[in-house]
Parts: sequence; C-alpha cells; structure tokens
Amino acid sequence: MNYFEITRYVDDMLGARIKSQSPITYRLLQDYTKRLVLLKNAGRTVELSSTLFCDFGGYRSINNFRFVYKYLKYLNFRRTSDDIKRVGEKPKILMSYNLNRRFPFLSKRVAEDAHVYQFVTALNIDLAEKTPAHNSIRLDHLFYKRGIGKNLSKLCEDLRECVKQDKIFNIVSLEDTVDKTERALEDLVESLVALLKDLKIEQFVSAFSDRYDEVLICEACRRLGIPSKEISHGINAHRLEKSDNIVPNNAQYFYVWSEQYFRGLSGFGEIERARVCGYPKYSQQQIEKLKATYRTKKQVTYFSQANYDVGSTTSYRLTPHYIQREKEFRKRVFEELLRIKKELGYKILVRYHQGEVASNNCDRTNEKEVIQEMGFEVSRNLFDKDFFESEYCIGINTSCLYEAYVMGKKVFQLKFPDCGEAQYETVDIVPVEKLKEVISEDQIKCRLSPEKIRTELLFDYEGVLGL
Repeated sequence: MNYFEITRYVDDMLGARIKSQSPITYRLLQDYTKRLVLLKNAGRTVELSSTLFCDFGGYRSINNFRFVYKYLKYLNFRRTSDDIKRVGEKPKILMSYNLNRRFPFLSKRVAEDAHVYQFVTALNIDLAEKTPAHNSIRLDHLFYKRGIGKNLSKLCEDLRECVKQDKIFNIVSLEDTVDKTERALEDLVESLVALLKDLKIEQFVSAFSDRYDEVLICEACRRLGIPSKEISHGINAHRLEKSDNIVPNNAQYFYVWSEQYFRGLSGFGEIERARVCGYPKYSQQQIEKLKATYRTKKQVTYFSQANYDVGSTTSYRLTPHYIQREKEFRKRVFEELLRIKKELGYKILVRYHQGEVASNNCDRTNEKEVIQEMGFEVSRNLFDKDFFESEYCIGINTSCLYEAYVMGKKVFQLKFPDCGEAQYETVDIVPVEKLKEVISEDQIKCRLSPEKIRTELLFDYEGVLGL
C-alpha cells in the first residue's frame, strides 16, 4: 500500500463515529495506526513498545533507574513553571525541542531574538536540556495522566491486534474507553490553552508536529488563534499520488525548503497551509565560516539513504522486488565510484544515513566490508566536514544533495527508476554509468570556478517567524 492507500485503510478501520465524535482521540489513533501498517508492510514484528507514539509504558516504569535519574537530573535543569522569569518586550515563542534537534543554528537564533519557552517531560529531557530555551515548563502531570495512559494504551493494543489480523476496529465494544479518552484529552487541551494564554505565547514552532504532545499543543494553539508552524526537514511530495490529503502535519502552517517542493504539493488538499521557507539549517555567515574551516579536497562523497526505512512516507516501496533492485543498483554505483577513484584519483567517501544504521531493514554490514576492500572510506566524520571537504556530492534522492547545492557544491543525483524525477530542478540527474564521464567533463569546464553560496535559497527568517 502507498501512503494514501494506508490513510484510507486507517479511516475505514477506525470508522466515522470516532472521527466525528472523538476528534482528538481519532487524530492520535490515526497516526499510530499508520505506523503499525507501515511496520506490517515492511515485514516487521508489530510490537506496541516499538511504535507507541507516547511512551506511557516507559513513563510508568518510574522504578527503572534511567527514569529516576532523569527526574533527579531535572531538579537542577533550567526553570520550571514555578520560576518563570519576567521578560521584557521580546516576543514569547513556544519552541519544540525537536526544532533544535533538526535545526540547531535556527533555534539558537530564535532564542537570541525572542523569549523561548519549551514544554518538558521526563521522556524528552535528554533532548530538551540541549536547547537554548530560556524557560522549561515541566508537564508530565498533564501529558502522562494515569487515566489517559491506561485508556489510550488499551486502544492502541486493540488497534495493533486489528492491524495484525486485518480486522476492523470494533468501536462498539470500546465506546466507553474512547469516550473516557476523549474527555481526558479534552481536559488536557483546555489546560494547555490556559497555560499558553497565561504565558502570552505568540507562536509555536516545531519540526515534528505529529508527535503525541505536539498534536495536543497544536490543537490548543488552534483554539487560541496562535499560529503553529512546522518547518519540515524534507518531503518528496512529487513521488506521492495526488489525493484529498496533504502529507500529514498538525500545525497551522507547513513550511518546505524549495519552490519545487511546494509545487510537488499541488493537487493535495489543504494546500493553503503550505509555504516555502528556504533552507533552514545554516545562515550565510555560518556557511562561510564552515567553508573556511573545512577546505575542499579532491573527494567524492556518496550520501547513502535508507530508501526503504520504516516510518517514511515512501515506505510503500518496501517489497522484496524493490529491495533486490536497490541492492543491484548500489553495486553498480560502487563499481562506478571505483573507476572514478582509479582513473581520476578521487578519494571516495560513503556516508550512511542514520536510518540505515538504526533500521532492521537496511542491513549494510556486508556492503561496508565490500566497499572497504575497494579502498573507499566509510565516514564517521561530522556532517559538516563531509559536506564542505567534498568536491562532488552524489546520491539517489536525499535532501543532502540539495543542502550541498545551496552551499555551492557540485551535485549529481544518480538515476534510479523507482525515484522518478529529481527532488529539485536544480540538481542534475545522471545515469550511474555516465558519472565518471560527467565528472571528467566538469573538471575540464568548471575546475577553476569558485564555489558560491546560493543565498537566494536560504531560510526566510523574517518572513517565516517575523523576528
């Protein structure tokens, strides 16, 4: 099933009654069920603990040393809701810890221009304490109420069994549980409304608005008329079929990196929520500083990608046929890179995507042994170092290619049939067998041309955040 077939399947499974009468519960269960279906399609064991979007099980394991340690650690961490500093005329922004995880330079700049709050629980404290937020408000007592956890976990367990056995969710037998869950979630959202109003929050900025806590924060913002904004990491909408749905997010506004990404969303419902924000990871000054730190070398970096990593919107391509085709394709890529190494004298660096390391469906262990025998290097470097030291950046369909293009690098997307067109019109598609030839020609024509930062493609800070 592709993404939208999964969406329709989930809607049919949950039924119209829960969608109309219990909208908050429906939104959470819808996201959770999609994860279950993706895992099942990928041949993965559908376990509750590996897919639950809100870790009530982990939260209840308070006797576990890890969680006790987090609580003790929290006592010395920033400030709580009882110690909110008085702030001057700076705008007050609620920022997700995930924004700092994806775009640390952007979150740091936001903290310089606004007074930043973040909501913290024992489960996200490890990431939250790394952000530049001025005030952290602990909300375990809201997000992880025992009543919500017990009922929502029960619904999720039933859904898991339905997905495993291809059964329709029996809403009749669970009406009481659904109603109790909805009432508890409604109370939670109203508590968030009161808190956001008391803090005088002016906007909420996130990188993942489909997580449990952020679904509820976005709903509270909607009721208050507070803008909620999700700055995406990257989305290949042009590869998805058109439907009445937009790629899911719960924020009021959904920002993508480029005009091509935006055009890729045409034909989707709720297109009015989509915006172009530009490249959000670095400013021009930061790129120039990194370019001075990491000088370009005679190096080709292959930015590998977990093309069938579970959880992505393109996981519908996870079939034995596709996996075999992808393995054969990668073999051809490495053979061509070996030619480039031997005949053109380039150092070859392979940078694996973190999904290839974490996913059970992306076992690259044997592949790593092969490419090391070829004399390639498997990168363990900082991301910035690989970017800026590379003369050429290649890959299949990864946002890394666009990032390299913004920074002025020579970028080629390798043509793989299942990927279709390039992510970006600015990135050239090259057949694998022509890669050495293209690099040779480029060396002759462009060797002396300087690398120029494409400043027109950088993040529109003032336009998006108004700071």
